[in-house]
Amino acid sequence: MDSKSVKEFIRKEVPDWDDELIATARFKAFSGQKSDWEPKFQFWKNLIVKIARHFGVFIISPPQVKIEWFNRGGLTPLCIDHVLEKADEVIKCLSESHWNSYCVVTRNKFESTCGGQKEGYAVLSYLSGCRKGQYLSTNKKELIEGIKVSLSSAVVSGVSSLDFDTLHLIWTQEKLQQQLNVIDRHWEM
Repeated sequence: MDSKSVKEFIRKEVPDWDDELIATARFKAFSGQKSDWEPKFQFWKNLIVKIARHFGVFIISPPQVKIEWFNRGGLTPLCIDHVLEKADEVIKCLSESHWNSYCVVTRNKFESTCGGQKEGYAVLSYLSGCRKGQYLSTNKKELIEGIKVSLSSAVVSGVSSLDFDTLHLIWTQEKLQQQLNVIDRHWEM
């Protein structure tokens, strides 16, 4: 995947990409109330995910996003760092419930922590590019997907059999909790 192909794809996805007035507004830093900057945040987040999916990119790096994908004559979006900082928020949230330097969570838990499937994909792509996150899956009777995340400044260590066992236990716990919730709802009715 070269930057020329990405830029062609962007022009197809964003017809007003070359409009100077609109580009100036998009490339500004976030400011003001959430209602002012949230549409811009959503625009950049969705565009990053579309590009990654279209080109089959699982791991992205911030310099690649800023300098290669979105460079317009030497200008890069000032707000992109904030979009990519979402990964730091996810790590902080995960570290609050884990006492060691890494955690293993199910893919569903990771996506709900990120705020949705698209957000989870973008955050995992970023974490994988920084070598702070790694996807893992196991297939014991049914497919179980998870994410191993480094909660410290160190890169995530390789996936071990203990990580797969931990993922299976966490997945089982989540399934049992779902069943318990269903039983509680039936009992209340």
